[in-house]
Amino acid sequence: MYKWYHILTFLLSLVLYANCLECPSNTTLNFYIDSTTVIEGIIIEKFDTKLLSECVQRCSYNAACTGANFLLNVNDDPICLLIDSTKKGLAAETPTKESVMYAIQGYCQDKDKNALCRERAWSFEKFANLGIKSSSFVFAESTSPGLPSCLASCSARQNCEAVLFDAAALKCMFLSISPHTVHQIEKFFAVSLTTDLYERNCMKRHLELEKCTFLRLNHAGFTDVFDMRLDAVADASTCESICASWHYGTCRSFTYDRKEQRCYISHIASRLLGRRPMEHLNADLSFGELDDCMQFSLNCKSGSLKLTGKAMKMFDGALKARKGTQVMCQHNVSHSYEFSTEMKYGDCGVQMQRNPTSSFMGTILVKEGSTEMITVKDKMIQVSCRLHEESEPIANQFLSYQFEVTDNSTSTVLA
Repeated sequence: MYKWYHILTFLLSLVLYANCLECPSNTTLNFYIDSTTVIEGIIIEKFDTKLLSECVQRCSYNAACTGANFLLNVNDDPICLLIDSTKKGLAAETPTKESVMYAIQGYCQDKDKNALCRERAWSFEKFANLGIKSSSFVFAESTSPGLPSCLASCSARQNCEAVLFDAAALKCMFLSISPHTVHQIEKFFAVSLTTDLYERNCMKRHLELEKCTFLRLNHAGFTDVFDMRLDAVADASTCESICASWHYGTCRSFTYDRKEQRCYISHIASRLLGRRPMEHLNADLSFGELDDCMQFSLNCKSGSLKLTGKAMKMFDGALKARKGTQVMCQHNVSHSYEFSTEMKYGDCGVQMQRNPTSSFMGTILVKEGSTEMITVKDKMIQVSCRLHEESEPIANQFLSYQFEVTDNSTSTVLA
């Protein structure tokens, strides 16, 4: 989908950080990855590894390494090639673009600019020739001496999900959205001949991925692109658990090979690959992709309750308090990752119930706004604020709560 048109302009900015030895003392070496190209130059080290992160880290430890290629060899085993791109390599030793899963490019960045996600092996992923459809999601712009400065500026901004870089104009545009934080990529992004998009490898909203759900697909998956391959994994459920608790980044999809007992972990969603999991049917494969993870907390106050939600993808829709099928109150949410609504007891269908205990109870539908139909993206929440049996007036009583988040695949109860 995305073509690599800007080799010449990219090489101009590459001069600024062609060798990690040139990084000033107040900077540190960072990396971005690209699934559409190959890092060319002389191979300074070649080794087997099942981890993209190890390939990145080994490059950072080697003073001559300016980039690396994480790829599959002729036996479909993952290997890493550390590259010195300041020297011309042999054409016969340069891997084909089709075999490279990720090209890894180093750049220098101020040490304090990436404190938020310092534990990540790489900082950005490049999507070549991608632009934004609406400028309303560009919250700031600046001129920059080059790509490293542009990426560093995004890293220093709390609300920067991605950055657009125009190499010809040396222009940075900082975005509040990225390809992984929207439901429909084509609604927000378009092919561009002037800009490349760099998505930040950083989850700033704290979500417990272990409590998120995965959409499962049998007899399909990807075994030729991944961040990590694990052998001797018992089953698909174990593979999913590994994905949910993965600490090298955000695991958005996994593939399990039952015959080989292998688990493939990936940070990228299938829609960003421009491929479908079912393009190669295989009865031994199971595929899982992280659903739009959304988590909630409930604050029971003396006279009202407040429901707060956090979403992995930008939410655009409404919180609808219902009594049966009737909508009693509605709070609209526009383009937000965090949202809340507050309702007084006795209003919006939040009614007192005395059996089995005295509680204020209600139902809230979290409705995604792209359609009026109820879909798997929508959540029905039962809220309950229980009154403790104390002698004090109600206004001074402590309120506890329990609520249930239910969708088509799971039911999670928090208390």
